[in-house]
Amino acid sequence: MEAALQQNPKGLEIIDYIENVCFKGKLLYMNEFGEPVETPVPLGVKMEELLRAALGRRTKYMRAKLDPTTASPAQTAWNQEFILSKLRMPDDDMIFIFNEWREDVGSWMRPSTLTRYNKHLENGKKNKAQQLGKTGFNSYLFQLSGCRFLVHVLIQLPLVSSVSSRHLPIGRLLTELMTAYQEHKKTPQYSYVVQRSSDHQQRQRRLRNQIWWAEYDHAQGQELASQVADGTVSFWDLNGKQKKQVEDFDCRRSGNTLNNLHQERSYRGAGHEVTTGIRGW
Repeated sequence: MEAALQQNPKGLEIIDYIENVCFKGKLLYMNEFGEPVETPVPLGVKMEELLRAALGRRTKYMRAKLDPTTASPAQTAWNQEFILSKLRMPDDDMIFIFNEWREDVGSWMRPSTLTRYNKHLENGKKNKAQQLGKTGFNSYLFQLSGCRFLVHVLIQLPLVSSVSSRHLPIGRLLTELMTAYQEHKKTPQYSYVVQRSSDHQQRQRRLRNQIWWAEYDHAQGQELASQVADGTVSFWDLNGKQKKQVEDFDCRRSGNTLNNLHQERSYRGAGHEVTTGIRGW
C-alpha cells in the first residue's frame, strides 16, 4: 500500500499525516494502557496494535451480520458482495460499531478502571459508569492512534482484512482511502490535530534552541571553572556572563537546567495537553 500511495501525491500526504501528526511525541512513550515507558515504542509496533484492533472490530461486526450456522445462500452472497464490492462501511454501521465497542469495556479498559466501572454498576450508579466509559473510551482511542479518523477509516475500509488481498480491488480501495482523507481535511477535527502538531513542532524548536544554549553555557562554565581552579585564569578578570557561567557550573545550576530540558524533550509530546487529566481510563 505504501508503494502504491507513493505514486500519488495525495497518498504521500496520507503517509505523512500518519507519521507526523497521528503518531508522535508522548504517544510513543506509552504502553497499551497509556502508562509511560522509558524507551519509545516503534511506530511499526503502534501501527500493529491499531491494525489488530481495527480488524477485530470489523470482523466482529461482519460475523454478527452473517451467522454461519443459519446463513442462507443469499446471505452468504450478500456478505461476499459487501466485502469485495461495497468496501466503504456505511456511516450508520460505523456509529453502531463504535457504540458497541465503547460498551464492550472489557476489550479496552485498563483493569483498575474496570474495577471502578463495575463498582458503579453494582452500586446502582449507572450514570457514573457511563461517564467513566465515555471518557475512558475517548482516551483509549487517542492512545491507540492519536487521531480518531485513523481508527475510523481502518474499520470503515478493509485496509487490513481477513480476506486475501488478491480478492480485493486495491486500486479502488486506495481511491476510497484518499477520498476519505480529503473529506477528513474539511473537518474541525483535522484542523485541531494539525494545529496541535504545529504547536508541538514550534515548542520542540524552542526547546532545541534552549538545549543548545544550555549545553553551551554548561560547557563554557566547566572550561572556565577548570581554568580558574588551576590558576590559568583569574575569576575577577572574567566578564559578567563568564562569571555567571562559572557560578552556575560550580553550584550545579547549569547541569540541572540541562537535565531538566533533556527530560522535557524526551517526555513532552504532541498529546501532552490532551492526555493530561484523562489518563484514568
